[in-house]
Amino acid sequence: MKIYLSSKGIKPGIDNAKIINRQLEIAKEKSTFVFPDGIFPIGSTIIWDKTANWEGSEDTTLFASNPITLLHLTRGYRSNISKINFKGYYSIYDQSLKLPGLIISAVINMKDCMIRNVWGNGITVTADISSLKTNASACRFDNLEIIECADNGMYFQGGDANQCGIYNADIRDCNGVGLWDNSFLGNQFYACMTHSNKKGSYKAGDETDLNNQNSRAGFWGCYAEMGQGKIILCGASKWYGGLPSDGFDLYNFAKIWV
Repeated sequence: MKIYLSSKGIKPGIDNAKIINRQLEIAKEKSTFVFPDGIFPIGSTIIWDKTANWEGSEDTTLFASNPITLLHLTRGYRSNISKINFKGYYSIYDQSLKLPGLIISAVINMKDCMIRNVWGNGITVTADISSLKTNASACRFDNLEIIECADNGMYFQGGDANQCGIYNADIRDCNGVGLWDNSFLGNQFYACMTHSNKKGSYKAGDETDLNNQNSRAGFWGCYAEMGQGKIILCGASKWYGGLPSDGFDLYNFAKIWV
C-alpha cells in the first residue's frame, strides 16, 4: 500500500511531526510512504514502530524546527528509507544537548540519505534483546552523507547492534569521531570516507575498556584524511587496504593489512 503524504496534509510552513506520526500509527504493516519534494518542518520526534518504507527525492528534507531527535525507529524488520534528508541547525552553543539526529533500534535498510547539523550523533544504532527488547543487527546503510553534527557521525552500541553493513558513507566536519563502533561484536564498513572530524576518523571498541576483546569490526578499503588522529582498533577488529591519515593504535588482537 502506498501513501502519498502530500495528499495527507504534509507541507512546508507547519509542524509535520504529528501528521507523520498519525499516518504511521494507522498505516498497515509494510506500507510505503511517498514524500514530496520540499523542506518540511518537524517540531517533535517521529516514532516509527512498525515495518514500513519511506521514499523521497533528492529534494525531500525533514527539518528540525527546534532541538530534537528527528526520528526514532523502535520496531519493525527490514524497513526502508531512501532519498530523505534530515537536517537541524545546531550551533557551537548546542553541543551539550546530545540529541542524535536518528536513533535506530530495529532492522532497517537506509540508502541515499543525508544527515546534517543535528545536536548529537548523526545516527545512533542502539539495541539489546535482553535489556531493551530491541534488535538492530544486520541493518544496511548505503551512500550516506553525514555532515557537521555536534557529536559522532555514526555510533553503534549494545548487544544487538552487530553485523550491520555500512557502504560508501561520507562523514565530515563532525565534533566527535566519524565512525565509532562500540557494539558488542562489531560491524562491517566498506569504502567509507571520513575527514575533518575533531575527535578521530574511525574507532572500534570502548574507550573506557580498551582491553575488551569482543569487537570484531571490519574496515574494508576505507579512507581517512585531514589530521583526525590515529585510528583506534580494539578486540579482534581488522583494517584492510584503504588509506589511514595518521596511523593506528591497536589493542588486543586487532590487525591491519595496508
